Amino acid sequence: MNPIDKITDPTFTSSTKGLLTLFCIGLFHVVIGVNLTNAKIAIPWLPTVNFENTERLVYIYWLLVLFTSYRYTLHHLPLIRKYFFLSLGKFLKISRSSERFIRTYIYSQEISYQVVIKEEPKPFPCVKVEHYDHGDSGWEKMVCFEFRFDKDFRFLGIVADENPTYSIEGLAFNKNEHKSSWGLKSFTSEHGEHYLESSMINSIFLKYKVRFEVLKVYFRTISSSREAFDLLVPLLLNIFLFIAWVVKEFYQVY
Repeated sequence: MNPIDKITDPTFTSSTKGLLTLFCIGLFHVVIGVNLTNAKIAIPWLPTVNFENTERLVYIYWLLVLFTSYRYTLHHLPLIRKYFFLSLGKFLKISRSSERFIRTYIYSQEISYQVVIKEEPKPFPCVKVEHYDHGDSGWEKMVCFEFRFDKDFRFLGIVADENPTYSIEGLAFNKNEHKSSWGLKSFTSEHGEHYLESSMINSIFLKYKVRFEVLKVYFRTISSSREAFDLLVPLLLNIFLFIAWVVKEFYQVY
C-alpha cells in the first residue's frame, strides 16, 4: 500500500494508530528537525522532477493532522462526551470543591444532599443532586437539581424540581441571582406541578466555573482509565505538538 492509500484509508484517519503515526512524524520534525537536502528526483529516461517551495510541506502536514483529528473526534464523540458526563458526576459527588459549589449555587449550608449518576439512556442519562427529608410518609424526596443529557451524552439542560407538598426556604437556585445565572425559568407540567428548567447556563462565570472543575476531573480520569487514556492521549499529543511548533515558529520569526 502506497502512502496516499494509507493516509486516505478511513481506518487510518479514525484510529489512534493514525494520530500516533502523525504525531511521531511531527515529533521528528519539531524536536530533531528534518530538512530536504535535495529537492530533485531523477528517474532514468524521464525528465527530472524538481520540487519547489518544499518549506510548505509542513503546512500540508498540519492540514492532514487537522483533518485526521477532526474525523477522529467525530468518530469517537459520543464516548468523549460520556467521559465529560461522568466527570461532571464525579466532580459533584467526590471532588473537594463540590460541597462548597453545591451549597453556594444549588442548595444552602443547612441542606443535606446526595449525588446520583445515572448512565442508562432510558429515559435519559442524568446527574442528580437530591435532598431527602422526613415527610408524612417517611423519607421523601424534597428537592432534585438535575443535569440531563441525551443518549449520545449531549447536554440537554437542567431541571430543578421541588416536592409540591412542602416548602423549603433558602434554596440557592430559587434566589433571583442564581436563578438567572443558571437560566432557570418556571414551567408547569401536564399534571399541574411547577418546576424550573434551563437549556443553557446564562452566567459566563458559572458556565466556565463548571467546565473548569469538570475538566480537572476529566484529565484525572484520563490518567486512571485505560479506555480514556487510549481514546484521548493521541489527540492531546498532536494538540500539544502543534502548540510547540507554533511557539517555535514564532520565536524563529521574532
